Amino acid sequence: MTIANLVAVLKRRYDDPEEPFTSVEVDELTGRMGISRQQFFEAMAAEIAQAFDAGDVAFQSADEAINDLWSIALCNDEHWPPLLEEVYRAFDAGEYAGGENVDPIHAYTRPAISEIARRLTNGS
Repeated sequence: MTIANLVAVLKRRYDDPEEPFTSVEVDELTGRMGISRQQFFEAMAAEIAQAFDAGDVAFQSADEAINDLWSIALCNDEHWPPLLEEVYRAFDAGEYAGGENVDPIHAYTRPAISEIARRLTNGS
């Protein structure tokens, strides 16, 4: 199973938000994939950002997935990779009204995620 496959599973899961992503799943998946939890969080944050930027994942699905990952990292008092926090904050900015006639997803989240996706694509 690859991180890209997991993003597809998460998209289907968050279309029906009854099953949040759990810490137990992170443990199982990282064990199966042979990676650390920090590598997992970084790879998932990158895939979620790129999938959202490409239009493959809706805001609600991506936001809920990144919120779950962020919560798991915080609850376990883990050192999370900077990319996880950056993607979390970009989606968090889209959750709040930006004032009259401002769509916070288009005003804040999309530009931030597009910049993250651009950097990931360019390897910087």
